[in-house]
Amino acid sequence: MIRQRAVFCLFLLLVITGQSQNGPTVSTMAEVEVEDVSFQRVRDSAGETWWEAAVEVRVSPRAGQVGKFAHRVQIAFNLAHQSAAEATDLQFYRASVTTAALETGRATFRFYLPPVIVARDRLAGDARFWTVDLSIDGQAQPPDRQQIAAGFSSAAAVANFRQQLSERAPVNDGILLPRHLVPAERLPGTDPIAIRPEAVENRR
Repeated sequence: MIRQRAVFCLFLLLVITGQSQNGPTVSTMAEVEVEDVSFQRVRDSAGETWWEAAVEVRVSPRAGQVGKFAHRVQIAFNLAHQSAAEATDLQFYRASVTTAALETGRATFRFYLPPVIVARDRLAGDARFWTVDLSIDGQAQPPDRQQIAAGFSSAAAVANFRQQLSERAPVNDGILLPRHLVPAERLPGTDPIAIRPEAVENRR
């Protein structure tokens, strides 16, 4: 009986190991790239104005069935804009959204600053300082030029932005909202379905 259990456990281990080795990896999944980042003010169903950042991604296939999809794609949008009250002061915001998978094609992830912030800071048009972080299946992808605002003068300026973001954005966390956290009836359009971590938090 002990021998049979040992053989079964060894078999199970080999099966699990084989599955993990043959399973999809980021290099075999579809490739995801940020294609465009655009900004606009949008009016909602109540007549109020939100500020919108739209991150469009392109999903390009690789070989095989696995290559048609990218798993657990996360888009993080980071922003700094000048305060209307103090021209030399920057307000930092960040938000992210993760979707279970993306299929070959294009998808858009939208982020919003609410009407009261738009009015307070007189937000209009393009943002000057922003970055987009992209990860696939938990692995951060090297940023390309489409993920960094043209307003940065150098790599050092981007590094300084990221340092300032880590220090100053926490006080504003929750203000910049991904599309799925804005009431559906307020704004038009749909984004990829977001993973909702709060749905499983109480089970851990």
